[in-house]
Amino acid sequence: MSHIHEWVEQAGVTIDSETYRCAECEATSDLCHVCSGPSGGYGWICDGCLEREKRVLTSIERYLELWDERDRDRAKSPAAFALVVAHGSGDGGPSGPEDVLSVLWSWVARWTEHMGADNASPAEYLAARIMWAIHNPNLSGWDDFPREMRRARGMARSIVGLSPERLPQRCPRCSGGVVRDREEAPGVPCRDGLQDEVRCTGCRFVWRDEGAFMAAARVAVEHVAAIDPTVLVTREQARKIWPSVDRKTWHDWRRRKGLFDDGPEPAGRVSELVQRRASDVRHTGAEREMTPV
Repeated sequence: MSHIHEWVEQAGVTIDSETYRCAECEATSDLCHVCSGPSGGYGWICDGCLEREKRVLTSIERYLELWDERDRDRAKSPAAFALVVAHGSGDGGPSGPEDVLSVLWSWVARWTEHMGADNASPAEYLAARIMWAIHNPNLSGWDDFPREMRRARGMARSIVGLSPERLPQRCPRCSGGVVRDREEAPGVPCRDGLQDEVRCTGCRFVWRDEGAFMAAARVAVEHVAAIDPTVLVTREQARKIWPSVDRKTWHDWRRRKGLFDDGPEPAGRVSELVQRRASDVRHTGAEREMTPV
């Protein structure tokens, strides 16, 4: 009766295919050359990583199916409704599907020298030969292939106006970039143009909405300001991080103290002003409560 293998890494083995051994039987496994975990057999890629690489190629085709030739001359992409501005040739980015397909066809041309040609689409052709590619990295150029396919996916997503919206703030957990997605799934635009959730592209943490993210960012910046008051914040970041400070106060600080006149300010300076203001507000409120009517 078969069982689910419990792979344990073997120390000091000299045969790659015996990198992992099952704790319950004599089965051995090679190393997955993508995630460095057990591949589950003698192949150089595990099932999860193999499917992930295939999904990248599938999503490229899905994005290209959304392309409307009229998008070249439109300010907005119909695939992403009214809220999303599509990239065009004027901004130096990809201007159409031919820019994406040229990346795929260049890899097809390389692989057909060794694997022959067929009538499949370029994405289908590459997906069907990933197993060969990873086992023949010198011939296939595998070391560069996954990165190039993700670049092509980003280009395809861009030309149909579905690239995520990047927020100016950084993730308070890992300092990675944070975004709001314009699609519910690859090639499926959000009905409202943007998802409410804010996602970190680094640690993958998700906040339910921008308000929750800014609350976490505010706590993080205030904490960092106490440890390293030299960390810089922009005027826009400060307004979102300390929403209790009204527009008039920000204006007064700029007029009287030169705040943000020369660009970003140390978080410590801004935090000190905010805390002093909060203390003054509490003190003034207490005085009013003690004053007899």
